[in-house]
Amino acid sequence: RSDSDTPPFAIVSTVTTSGADYDPRMVIEPQTERIILLFTRDRDISARTVLETRSDDDGVTWTIPEVAFSSAKHVEVKVGAHDKSIVRVAYVSGYLKATYQLPGDEDPTAADAFFLKRADTGEDFTVEDQQFGISSSPTLESSWLLTVMKLDEMETSDWISTDDCRTWMRL
Repeated sequence: RSDSDTPPFAIVSTVTTSGADYDPRMVIEPQTERIILLFTRDRDISARTVLETRSDDDGVTWTIPEVAFSSAKHVEVKVGAHDKSIVRVAYVSGYLKATYQLPGDEDPTAADAFFLKRADTGEDFTVEDQQFGISSSPTLESSWLLTVMKLDEMETSDWISTDDCRTWMRL
């Protein structure tokens, strides 16, 4: 972002100093213009963690990273098209785990996370590693779309949630 119509349009800042940090995802919280950055940190193969840090000054300074998802990787974070909610989703050992934050809510913690479930069976979603994407429906208010490669299927499938990303129905 820039306060003028001339370059530069970006601030370059180092957010993490660990060489084991990768897969960054960032959104801007619409109500506060807070920047939210999530990334995966590998301490070793068995100790992957998704961390979250925030900036309230356009990326000049950042909070100390906090655990968003334990034993997780491949995070996605999106802002809802209609209600401006924020959804964070990460891959956790064959499943998808998420947090859902409405405008004005406190930042969620790892303890607030829940597993995505299938509406038809009530079972947790099983997915192939890194084979998912989530987006807010541009046309259906309070709906989210999930494209995923399920563990038991050979091609991607599309799903919809109308209950804050908790349960999903196949499209």
